[in-house]
This record gives sequence, structure tokens and C-alpha cells, in this order.
Amino acid sequence: MAAQNNLPASPSLSSLDKFIDDLIEAKKFPQMTGEIEAQMKKDLHQRLNDFLNAKLIVHLSDDQAKKLEELLSKNPEIEKVHQFFEDNIPDLVNVIANILSDFKKIYLGTI
Repeated sequence: MAAQNNLPASPSLSSLDKFIDDLIEAKKFPQMTGEIEAQMKKDLHQRLNDFLNAKLIVHLSDDQAKKLEELLSKNPEIEKVHQFFEDNIPDLVNVIANILSDFKKIYLGTI
């Protein structure tokens, strides 16, 4: 499944921010203040990152997971982590699109 329904094709920060904004808008929270919206975006961003990471790790072999753990222990820049996933997960764009689609369905309560 290709990226669709306003899902970002890759997890860049700006595309994930837009994805989160779209989720909040789709949820239609009445009379949400700016402060509550900012906190909601922060919380949703963390939940999305956790969900993405958990689902991406499933696509790694045991050896690749160990290499990822070694990489993460060095506190790498996010670009290096993204490159690791690109190098080790075939068809990463579609994998991420499917993960984001699943997250959206769960968040909006459509599954």
C-alpha cells in the first residue's frame, strides 16, 4: 500500500507534524484551547514515535535488532537511525505508510 490519505511517505519531522495536525482536526475536539492543543500534539507525537519504533523493529532480524541497539546506545542523530531503517527494511516507504495508516485507524477509532 502506497502512502495515501494524507499519510507522510517518510517520517520527516514536518510530515509527522502535519500528520498529527490532521489527526487532531479529524478527531474534532470542541473548543480546544491553544495550550491544550500544544500538549495534545506533544503527547500524540510521542505516542506516534513509540508506535512507529515498535512496528519498525518487528521488521528487523535478530542480528539487525542487535545492530540497532548498538547504534541507539551511541545516541546517534536521527538521520543515522532513519538511514539504518532504510538500509535494513525493504520497501520502507510502504512499511511506514502502513504503520501510519494503522495508527490513524486506532487513534480515530475506526478499527
